[in-house]
Amino acid sequence: MALVALSALLIGALWSPAMAAALPDSASAGKGTSPTSGTRSTNSTKSTTKSTTKKSASTGAAAGKRTHIVGRGDTVARIAKRYGVSADAIRAANGIVDDKLFVSSRLIIDGSAAGPTASTGSRVSKVSKAGTYTIKDGDTLSGIASRQGVSLSALLSANGLRSTSLILPGDTLTVPSSSGGVGSSSATSSVKGRSSGSVGPDLRCPVPSASFMNDWGFPRDGGGRFHEGSDLFARKGTPIVAPASGSVVFGKGGRGGNTFTLTTASGWEIYGAHMNTTVGSSRVVKAGELIGTVGNTGNAAGGDTHLHMGVKRVGGPAMNPYPSVKAACG
Repeated sequence: MALVALSALLIGALWSPAMAAALPDSASAGKGTSPTSGTRSTNSTKSTTKSTTKKSASTGAAAGKRTHIVGRGDTVARIAKRYGVSADAIRAANGIVDDKLFVSSRLIIDGSAAGPTASTGSRVSKVSKAGTYTIKDGDTLSGIASRQGVSLSALLSANGLRSTSLILPGDTLTVPSSSGGVGSSSATSSVKGRSSGSVGPDLRCPVPSASFMNDWGFPRDGGGRFHEGSDLFARKGTPIVAPASGSVVFGKGGRGGNTFTLTTASGWEIYGAHMNTTVGSSRVVKAGELIGTVGNTGNAAGGDTHLHMGVKRVGGPAMNPYPSVKAACG
């Protein structure tokens, strides 16, 4: 389970040899290394030099959506043009924050997030009057902007958001007029003030000393599946704290080994795996409360110790937690 620009940037502790070995090529570098399979331990898969696309049969985050396997020379802009979607739609669907891509990693192409692009030559003819919009399930910021006839940048500016910011069904957005003003509406955005640049809930850093990178979409098991989370590497026994307040349930066994599933009052589910130990019993916890220690249990046995963390809306598909982890762990 798990919950995209893939970056060579590491946050927190020093670069580890395991992470260096697992780091795939930059799509623009044209070298020959590729992401490792499994949990950064043993198996490796040959890198692809050509970008490919397919309709995913996955039951994970890509279920029912087109996917793109990054090839050498790919950029966010080129991929967006190829599929007739906006670059912001690619970024939003994959948690990309710095436009770095790596060969063999998977990107989700979410057509519902697409606004008009230069490749289509189309323009929005709808003229918007200032007002508000109530977010519905499945909405994206770029899609809302397109339907309301305003630019994405104007919508983001009016609400104090970024293209990767969290939105939830039932929230309201301030819709600026097409002339750029917000009119006389007294309504305010209910998402304003949430942490900008995060796809997922506001988080407390679960392992403050960890090293991590954006490894969402990296191939696993020889390309049979793709990573749907963020791995935070730290020494065995390093404390893990609750990344948010909510109800935590501990699990044991299977691929994740010792795990936690934390459900927040705002409707988010945060998953952690491969812990060495859990602390206490399943319970209601506060953000920052000790819940376990870093390990390599489950299918990470024999590999480098880390916390695998995933995030999603309850009942929804996995989302890339990297922007939220980056914001929390800095």
